[in-house]
Amino acid sequence: MKFSFKPKTILNELKLVAGSIGSANALPILANFLIKLEQSKATITASDMETQMSVIVAVDIDKPGAITLPAKKFVEICNAVPADSVMTVTVKNERAILQSGRSRFALSTLPAEHFTGMDHINDALTFNLPAENLRNALERVSHAMAENDVRYYLNGMLFEIKQTGLRCVATDGHRLAMGEIAVQINSDEVEQVVVPRKSIGLISKAISLAAEVSVSIEKSKISINTGKVCLVSQLIEGNYPHYEKVIPKTNKKLVIDRHVLIAALQRANILTSKRFCAARLVLVDSLLRIEVMNDQGEQSHEELTIDFKGSIELGMNVGYLIDALSGCTTREVCLALSEQNKGVVVQNNNDDSAYRSVVMPTRL
Repeated sequence: MKFSFKPKTILNELKLVAGSIGSANALPILANFLIKLEQSKATITASDMETQMSVIVAVDIDKPGAITLPAKKFVEICNAVPADSVMTVTVKNERAILQSGRSRFALSTLPAEHFTGMDHINDALTFNLPAENLRNALERVSHAMAENDVRYYLNGMLFEIKQTGLRCVATDGHRLAMGEIAVQINSDEVEQVVVPRKSIGLISKAISLAAEVSVSIEKSKISINTGKVCLVSQLIEGNYPHYEKVIPKTNKKLVIDRHVLIAALQRANILTSKRFCAARLVLVDSLLRIEVMNDQGEQSHEELTIDFKGSIELGMNVGYLIDALSGCTTREVCLALSEQNKGVVVQNNNDDSAYRSVVMPTRL
């Protein structure tokens, strides 16, 4: 087995695939790349048995075959050699010789047939959509995912699939974000699956340069394929909460400049307690006051002139509210409020329901 390539031309792909390797693998071979050579291309795969990513790169092949190489060392070597260099890899007698100019490395290998990968999805619900639409939805919603929550189904993102499109939902119990992508899907029933947090991050990277993406879903796995990059991920078992029930019924609306409000919240956040990040928001006829007092007795006070009638006071996690506002795309945003202090619904001020976020109140 022998092939050659310019390391700098495939370095980004190598780093992308390496992201699916776990930090502590039960099997030593899972710290390796699986490299398959055929027809002037190499398919490079990495897996931790919960996520698996493959990428196709162009290489010059002298002898086809398959082998596994230590992933971390292979990436570091490719990153260290000169930018314009050509590397030749020759595999013989369970050793891989990497030659680049006057640099030579000998790496241990493991047989390709010992690589324990994940089976690709065959009989599944499949649909295509623009990669940019999926990437935008994931980026706008992912901030609300839980991390290391005992309610394991919250440590991921809900994909709700129906005939009219895909809805992405995330919540950690204190906030909720949802984004919708309009696309025709051949599904008579509403399907719900929960994609792990790690896989959401890998999907965003995998589709970053793609034009279109194919999504395939079966009972226990999801596959994201751009033609060049393919990600297969296990799904989280369990029933996702009925998220629509936590969206408060609102009876007051505040339309405000998003950038002005974010800047005011960021200033207020300087003095919040790092544990709670809480502020008091007081809306009283044409005025919004943002008040903070931390454990050391330090205080901050912000005032904004607004177009609002009535009186509402609520406690908010400032960081959560900034995240929700950052997911919006219009200059002006709409904050829908409840007089019963049931939380704030944040969305674009253009009747666009493709993105909504809910921030629940906090005690002060």
